[in-house]
Amino acid sequence: MDSNINENVVVYDWLSFTSKKHTPQELIEALGLSDCLWTEVTGARGYRQRLYFDHISVHYDGLEDMGAWVEMSGQGCRVFESLSSLNNLIISGRSF
Repeated sequence: MDSNINENVVVYDWLSFTSKKHTPQELIEALGLSDCLWTEVTGARGYRQRLYFDHISVHYDGLEDMGAWVEMSGQGCRVFESLSSLNNLIISGRSF
């Protein structure tokens, strides 16, 4: 993040969300992180599988109604900011 910015900015320190409509690969692609080297490890909190890259996790293979869970620690959020191919984050049709 540019330390010369003279305006208020929002910096996320933790991000977690679930999707019941997307596969783990679709979520990774939607986040602009398809080119990262993901490792398959054991899941957590009821998910049996997890894709992991540098403090970013995509948990999956839980109960049928659990969907996939994306989790980014503070360090994961910084990695996302630096590596994502997304120029702007768009949520519900609004650009941020």
